[in-house]
Amino acid sequence: NFHQEDAEDVAMQVFTKVYLNLASYNSKQKFSSWIYRIAHNETVNFIKKNSRQWTVELTDFLPVFSQPKEDYFNSQILDKVLNNLKSNDKEILILFYLQELSLQEIGDVLKLTENSVAQRLRRARNRAKDEAKKLNL
Repeated sequence: NFHQEDAEDVAMQVFTKVYLNLASYNSKQKFSSWIYRIAHNETVNFIKKNSRQWTVELTDFLPVFSQPKEDYFNSQILDKVLNNLKSNDKEILILFYLQELSLQEIGDVLKLTENSVAQRLRRARNRAKDEAKKLNL
């Protein structure tokens, strides 16, 4: 698990990189997507450097399972499912559902086409459903 200080360190690194690289910003891209890409890279680098497994603790996660609203899984169950997924699957599900980024914005962050993002998102949803079944959820 990571702590508040870790998040603050990563945030400081992100703001420093944004400031130092402002001249390289491509105005054809959304500014928020550019900053998000930097934040994404810094976070992934931190996690790789400081942890063997990326755990996710979510208190509010939108549905991944395409079920009616009354059947949404609670956050504890989603934590179990997400923590059993590969980091690429977790990442795209979190970007889409929790961060509410569009397919284009996710593509900008992950340097993928919208079609590739849609395909990865579909596969991640299916893996999440399979994982939920394995866990008898």
